Amino acid sequence: MYKEEEDFERWMKELSCYIIRDKISSSFNFLRTLGEGSFGKVFLAMRLNEPYELVAVKVLDCSRMKSQPQLLKQFLSEIEVHWVLESCDGMLGLQQIFEDSDLFYLVLDYQESGTLLNQIGKSGCLSEAQTKIVMEQLLLAVDYLHCRRVIHRDIKLENILINKIEEGGEIKTKIADFGLAALAPKTGKLFDRSGTPNYMAPEILKGEGYNEKVDIFSLGSVFFNLVTGHYLFQGSTYNEIILQNTLCYLEDHWVYLKGTSEHCQDLLKQMLREDPKKRPSA
Repeated sequence: MYKEEEDFERWMKELSCYIIRDKISSSFNFLRTLGEGSFGKVFLAMRLNEPYELVAVKVLDCSRMKSQPQLLKQFLSEIEVHWVLESCDGMLGLQQIFEDSDLFYLVLDYQESGTLLNQIGKSGCLSEAQTKIVMEQLLLAVDYLHCRRVIHRDIKLENILINKIEEGGEIKTKIADFGLAALAPKTGKLFDRSGTPNYMAPEILKGEGYNEKVDIFSLGSVFFNLVTGHYLFQGSTYNEIILQNTLCYLEDHWVYLKGTSEHCQDLLKQMLREDPKKRPSA
């Protein structure tokens, strides 16, 4: 047996008391595909018994995890972080784990209003008042996360789900997708490159080592998205965006903030500081 397979079997024994080994079709009716990524597919499903609720089901291939240690690491990290954060209302909840043949199913809370990316696609940007409410929620959620030594490492519009939009336009959000999350070391820094260009803190790309302040930079990028309708770094190719993200020259970006309050501009600029030591905490 390969080392990867040994690791997989060892972790499966650890998780065995939490996994439901039964056909998921006896508990849920799959309705349609919600999304697909390199790690698996996400489906909308209806629970077949009380409370008959809609859920999101993330389907993962066991055989790929046996042969690819990084996928196994992401899977275990996602489950561990969900357990650590289960009492936080600002994080997407993990309800159950099913195993059926060679597939795992993570049953997650369903947010019917989509993602912040969907919302920006419809409206172009949010008002400063709407953005303030969203950022308050996200900073509170990330503070909860950081107090438990968890670094998300992939905060972006696509990973912020809309729980509800009130009649007055107020947006309630939840942070999702903990596949790249990591526990912060008690001493020292993390060095592996994780995240999405446009939202990654420059110290990740420079290989300088990093801590939880990378999430503050990512939130700053989301903040910029919301209030301006623009991405923080523009480029016609992936490499151009990576270069701009690494250099992190932002002086010519502040023109997009015209019409916003001084408080809004000041907080945004602090969150996007190149030097992580000068960024505020959540």
